[in-house]
Amino acid sequence: MSDDLNARKEDLKKNIKNLVQLIDEKFDTSQSIRIYDNLTRTIKEEFEKLSQPKTNCKSCGEPLDLWEKEICGPCKIADDRYSEEED
Repeated sequence: MSDDLNARKEDLKKNIKNLVQLIDEKFDTSQSIRIYDNLTRTIKEEFEKLSQPKTNCKSCGEPLDLWEKEICGPCKIADDRYSEEED
């Protein structure tokens, strides 16, 4: 990783630590739990997205979304329109 990215990563880690401290100071236990639960859920969702193996569209090469099989939505629409014009 470049030095700029490492510095950015360290700054973000410090921001998270500061936010945790602020949450503990400003909110009661039940509010803190709700905030931490939401934060944990968001981080887990992002981790799962990033952990999924990426496949690319056979037509344009762009990364596919999880629900797409071989071809991305825009290419599928274009292919469908082209097929209709040929008929």
